[in-house]
Amino acid sequence: MDFQKKTKILKFTLIFQGLYYSLTGLWAIVNLESFMRITEHEYHGEPFEMYSIAAMAFVIGLFLLWSAFKEELRRPAGFLVIGLALAIMIPELIYLPKIGNPILFWLDFIEEGAIGLLVAFSLLSKPTKSQDIR
Repeated sequence: MDFQKKTKILKFTLIFQGLYYSLTGLWAIVNLESFMRITEHEYHGEPFEMYSIAAMAFVIGLFLLWSAFKEELRRPAGFLVIGLALAIMIPELIYLPKIGNPILFWLDFIEEGAIGLLVAFSLLSKPTKSQDIR
């Protein structure tokens, strides 16, 4: 696959992940109760940690969306996506069997793995001499 196609794959995955993170974070900020009911999350005490995590997800999503359209940020954002995928997948893999294997989390696990592989594949490409390295 040529460099231009891999660049398009990276841009698509940044847009997809950007929408995923920003909309998920916004949903939890706007209506934490419905978010927790659907995802089966629980918190104990004050929900400030849930709101903080939701706000971070929202900001990360906005950055990924922005970087999809800023060519000089795509590669660093791609590494961020891989790190985020691993940060989500490792705890899910450890804790999913302990919490009863909810299907929603397994779907998220598969989605994060696919996104991580797509981005890694896109980042491994190197431009030819005739292509701009930006």
